[in-house]
Amino acid sequence: MQMENTLASVGLFCVLLVGGFGSHCPCENKELCHPINDTAIKEVFVFSKNPGERIWRQYDWDKMTTIVVVGFVSSSLMCFAHEHNVRIVSVATFQKSDLANSTLIEEWIEKQISHVKRKHLDGINIDFEQPIPKNQPLLNRAFTDMVRLTNEKFKEEMPSSQVTVDVAWSPNCIDRRCYDYAALAEASDFLFVMSYDHRSQIFERCVAGANSGYYKAQKGLEDYLALGIPAEKLVLGLPWYGMKYPCLEIDDSDVCSIRYVSFLGAFCSQKAGTQKCFSDIYPLADESASGRMWDNRSLSPYFIHTDPYAGQTFQFWYDDPESLSSKFGLASRLGLRGVGVWRADCLDYSDKEEALAITDKMWDAIPTFHIHDHESSSPISFVFN
Repeated sequence: MQMENTLASVGLFCVLLVGGFGSHCPCENKELCHPINDTAIKEVFVFSKNPGERIWRQYDWDKMTTIVVVGFVSSSLMCFAHEHNVRIVSVATFQKSDLANSTLIEEWIEKQISHVKRKHLDGINIDFEQPIPKNQPLLNRAFTDMVRLTNEKFKEEMPSSQVTVDVAWSPNCIDRRCYDYAALAEASDFLFVMSYDHRSQIFERCVAGANSGYYKAQKGLEDYLALGIPAEKLVLGLPWYGMKYPCLEIDDSDVCSIRYVSFLGAFCSQKAGTQKCFSDIYPLADESASGRMWDNRSLSPYFIHTDPYAGQTFQFWYDDPESLSSKFGLASRLGLRGVGVWRADCLDYSDKEEALAITDKMWDAIPTFHIHDHESSSPISFVFN
């Protein structure tokens, strides 16, 4: 009997250890190591890339429903997120060359589940983004099957866990990603539509342009919906960064010609420029000779800046509260599951008054939700500031 009691105690300890509770919980309140069980159908899905505790504590935690950590996991962040009823999930990648190997797939899934449990997280965001041409249907099916199996295994182990997939701004083979998007949406909890990098492949004039134009975003979402994907399976992702393009020349219409840099079959691409966080771009707009300008073709701000030290003229294309609000409104009108941003740490969280004011406006542009009582049958709805 004593041996049986000992074995039972050991078994209980193992259950607590695997489940992520008990003495292994790093939170002062041990309840915070439990996964978030809220299954609300609306999302504000925010990515963060290891900015440090001083920064992430200043995020607007009343807005977010899920924070996606990229390249790091912080116990203090997990406790803080759960304290605010916000899911915390990690980015997971998978190599295309391994899709044909069922053993490697199963090992990868088990590794992801173990990681999520060990770190007391709430799921994973699958960021694949590798080309699969139209003429490789078996590989395409293997990718979908991998996502489906991952979601099934996660739900078996953690019923309230979240498994999502990042997809391009349009389902029309952007960057040769000719996936079966309808099947991916069905296999996962939802798709995060990365409506940025619209100029990853430029097939028209080799010039600078909007990183996340309104009308391209609209067309991309409409094309996803046209595939039969339910609106509640789509989250619109928008950028808190922009592009800095060195101009070979600028004509009288402010068109900035850029150098030819090919990408996946396109002779020109945004690789001629560099990504810059909003916190780096915004201060330059007022200092620039042109000042902030507005492009009606994309509903996006831009400006022209000359670096006197480099002797080079640049054109910056970015998003600000005005351009973001219009696209957040688009998500509401289409009835999408929600919205998200890449990345929360691309804003200025210093103690400078002017910087904090614009940072607050960027957060304020994100919709909030009317969260009704769980007993109510009223739907959750977007509210725009």
